[in-house]
Amino acid sequence: RVDLEVLRNNKTQTLTVKLGERPSMLAQNQPDQPQEEEKSWMGLTVKTATRSLAEQYGVRYEPGVIVSEIEPGSAADEKGIQPGDLITKVDGQKVADLDSSRQVTGRLKKSSRAVSVLVVRGEEGITRFFALKESD
Repeated sequence: RVDLEVLRNNKTQTLTVKLGERPSMLAQNQPDQPQEEEKSWMGLTVKTATRSLAEQYGVRYEPGVIVSEIEPGSAADEKGIQPGDLITKVDGQKVADLDSSRQVTGRLKKSSRAVSVLVVRGEEGITRFFALKESD
């Protein structure tokens, strides 16, 4: 673990990070089938959570979807959702895999209201709610 100083919103923060290989590099070296991704809803690109994918991202495994990318400047980016976060609920509905994520987010794509997203972060399994709303 290493302390890393970052500048966010003109404030200096010190984060403790765990060094390792980039998950994309690990995935290239594994013979597993490529994971299907859901492209950008609220700036999130997600994949179905598997035990190996959770291990690669350093998050405790639970059924859900793992954030693989964040679109810079998106609602998810502005709220602080990060690659490796595990999403287990969207708008109060369980999200167990990519298919259920598509069903829930598909119904919300035209919504102008804020949507709650339950995120599990890190090996400790810290849970947080985020309220995401598309910018006007």
